[in-house]
Amino acid sequence: FTGAIAPRLGFSWDIKGDESTVIFGGAGRYYDRNNFNNTVDELSRRINPIGVFRFSADGQPRSGLPTTRWNPAYLTRDGLLTLLNTNPETGLPELFAVKNDAKPPVNDQISLGVRQRLGIFRASLSASYQRGRNGYTNLFATRQNNGLGNCCNTDAARANGYSNILIGYDGLDTRYKALFFTLDKDYTKTSGWGVNIAYTFGKAEQNGGDLFSLDGLTPDAYGWRPTRGDERHRITFSGIADLPAGFQLSTLSTFGSGAAYQVTDATNGFDTGALRFTAAYPEKNCIKGVFAFCEVNLTLANKLKLFGDKHELEVAVDLLNAFNNKNFSGFDEFFSATDPLDPAGIGNALLTLPRRVQFRVGYRF
Repeated sequence: FTGAIAPRLGFSWDIKGDESTVIFGGAGRYYDRNNFNNTVDELSRRINPIGVFRFSADGQPRSGLPTTRWNPAYLTRDGLLTLLNTNPETGLPELFAVKNDAKPPVNDQISLGVRQRLGIFRASLSASYQRGRNGYTNLFATRQNNGLGNCCNTDAARANGYSNILIGYDGLDTRYKALFFTLDKDYTKTSGWGVNIAYTFGKAEQNGGDLFSLDGLTPDAYGWRPTRGDERHRITFSGIADLPAGFQLSTLSTFGSGAAYQVTDATNGFDTGALRFTAAYPEKNCIKGVFAFCEVNLTLANKLKLFGDKHELEVAVDLLNAFNNKNFSGFDEFFSATDPLDPAGIGNALLTLPRRVQFRVGYRF
């Protein structure tokens, strides 16, 4: 691909020449060659094949793909070797093919903002927009009805020594838009305190899946939806303040509206075109329902001079997740007519550890 030209331009304008008001911005194009490295599967999967075994309780096909009736002997190497010798169509590798004219992923970005001095504070407000195209993903190449139906007719693939065929496709799209606000006051010995507040208001969307988009004919069949991890509001607060007797109290605290997770809606069945792909957000269970993610970390520290000014002993105690907030993850991501979606109030994992105390001692010389 010879067209990967990635121009980038940035600017800043100090309106009064005293850094009190500065307008800044930039725009650029970026090519993600690392993601495009997944095309190596076309070659490497044939050099080092990975066999696919599909087991079931009755040995009947599942989603159009043949299965083998389960036997506990298959938990052993000898059992699998026996299966391979008696059924040559079991354990076949998948064939990964790449679209001949696939383009590398590209992302266009633009931002514009202003920094303003407000007395002892510095404030900044900026807007950003990103648009990604040509993301690489794999699709089934063996769908029924000439590629427009359900998965999968693998007769031709198995006849040629493969369990299935997947084709790489450059059809993933993403978009992101956000506003960023920061307010800073530097710590100084004279004032004895400093603070930073950062707020992000953002929206991230995508089509398709990730490296595999096997539940739709193309990534566009998924439609646009919030990306995994999309969070509408996030506030980060850090600060430090001097206390008597040489102590310092500091904090790093984060509050968020909750990160999105992907949800598959099979209410209308599993046929091609029947599945719906959406996103959901955790329930807001922090600060009376204002936030879904809260973590407050506090540190009390003291620095003691030893043997003059060249040696320093620091003792500190950290109170992490001070209010023992439960920031859940691992939510239910699937529902159907017979399997309702569990509430998003409690997941099966936590993003943060419970409240804990940590003691530290440091010596600098």
